[in-house]
Amino acid sequence: MGCLTASAIAALGASVIMGYAFRDRWRTPKPLTPIAAAVGDAAFAAEVARFAARAMVPQGQPVDAPTEAAGVGWSRFVHRFDIGADECVALVVASHEGYAAPKQSGLFVAGTSVEREFDGFVAQYTTQPASGDPRWLYVASTEGLATSLTWCAHAPRSVEARVMFRTVDGFSPPRRADATARWQLLRAPWATYGGPRALHGTNVQRSALEALANEFTAPLEAAQRVPPEGLSERAPAVDVMAGAAALVPLNTTSAVELYALAARDAGVPVNPRVLGPLSDEQRAIVTNAFNASAANRALPAEHDAIVDLGRNDFYRVLAVIDGSQLPAECVTITLARGQGLFSPSISRYSRLTRQRTPLANVRDNLATDRVCPTDGLFSYIVDDTDQMQYRLTQWGAAQPAPATRGRRGR
Repeated sequence: MGCLTASAIAALGASVIMGYAFRDRWRTPKPLTPIAAAVGDAAFAAEVARFAARAMVPQGQPVDAPTEAAGVGWSRFVHRFDIGADECVALVVASHEGYAAPKQSGLFVAGTSVEREFDGFVAQYTTQPASGDPRWLYVASTEGLATSLTWCAHAPRSVEARVMFRTVDGFSPPRRADATARWQLLRAPWATYGGPRALHGTNVQRSALEALANEFTAPLEAAQRVPPEGLSERAPAVDVMAGAAALVPLNTTSAVELYALAARDAGVPVNPRVLGPLSDEQRAIVTNAFNASAANRALPAEHDAIVDLGRNDFYRVLAVIDGSQLPAECVTITLARGQGLFSPSISRYSRLTRQRTPLANVRDNLATDRVCPTDGLFSYIVDDTDQMQYRLTQWGAAQPAPATRGRRGR
């Protein structure tokens, strides 16, 4: 019994000694290894090269600046800069050396309170605003040693970038988070960089992008109302609203074709919405065409003009074109998407041949197509998720001004 007790005491003593040894080892973490300047600079150079490949021009030489403390395990780099009219700018920031790397980044309208809100969100390990706020421009999360923030402006604007550096030692609680940030601006005209459309991505805040789209669209729409060189408007422009299809021209042929596009199952009545307002005569044409196609069955309520190309491949019908009823000469049709920030993806579709052909002549938010009487019957379609308003305009050869006859002298 005594031997057993002595053994137990010895085992207990050994465990206590080992416990203190492990505790002392835990309290003495491995020495910190700072980020090598060569490694951080390589990540920085790669990010700069990515924007330079898209015709952005580096401004001056890279600048090294120490980060400022921003709470336990965090440090901060802050830089305010201006974006000129119709210009895109990228700010590249990397860890030149130190013990922390970029983790969360935000770009904001300068002189607002959202910068401080961003700091609070970072402390809570999230970088999303509580609600859509157009002053939040660009928010990014980074895993490597370099990050970038980009934005484009139609009118000159001042912005502020805040890049939060996080300690890379992996210990909890974190230790040192000081670092030297290397940064550089790159600039390009937005026509060269790709304009605001080049900003698409998860890092761009949707509310800010929509606000920028409104700035971008107004001057674009004004320019598109000017007739193309050598052409004149052949018919009043038609604004195609979401859910309805334009019939050009509105006749029995185009109305029956719209019904056939929408009818996925033979014999099932459908009632796709036709762009209005319709005169009594036009309403009678549409109603008679649909009633005949439905085999005199009661029509359901109007619904969106949608075509299923098979296997739930849904498209929105913008317009049905009866080319045989166009003038003897060909006409130019333009389709302008209501929000100038996004290029339209419009296709011609022939129901008889089941061929969908994307329009190739697309610039900014405008698609242009040449239509001749020999083109027959076809429709313009877009993905059914595109619910933006479109403006359809027909252009033809400019008609010469009527000659004026001079008055005879008496």
